[in-house]
Amino acid sequence: MAALNWLTEIADAQIVVSSVWRYRGDLAERLRQGGVRARVIGTTPTLATTVSTPTRGAEIMAWLQCHASRPFVILDDDRDMDDLIGCLVQTSPEKGLTLPLAELALNQLVPRRFRTR
Repeated sequence: MAALNWLTEIADAQIVVSSVWRYRGDLAERLRQGGVRARVIGTTPTLATTVSTPTRGAEIMAWLQCHASRPFVILDDDRDMDDLIGCLVQTSPEKGLTLPLAELALNQLVPRRFRTR
C-alpha cells in the first residue's frame, strides 16, 4: 500500500480499477479503508459475452477510449493486456506493488525531465 500511495502522490495519479474488485459494492470506500489515499475515478467496463471472454487489455482500452487524456500505467500481476502490454508494470501476486516497481510506473507516468519533486 505504501508504494501505491507514494506513486499516486508523486505522479498526482488517480485510480481506475479493472480487477474483479470492481464488482464489489462501495469499492472506493473499501480501498480507503485498506489505506489507499488516491481517488478512485472509475472502473473498466465488463465486455464479457456468452461467446467470449475479453482480455483485461480490451476492457482497459474500452475505458481509455472514453476517458483517458493523461498518461497512464497499468499495474497488474497478469499479462493479458494485448496491445497495452508496453504500459504494464507487472507486479508479483505474492508481494504486490513494491517500491522499485512503483518507480518504474512513475517513469511511465512522469518522465524525469518533467518531474518537479
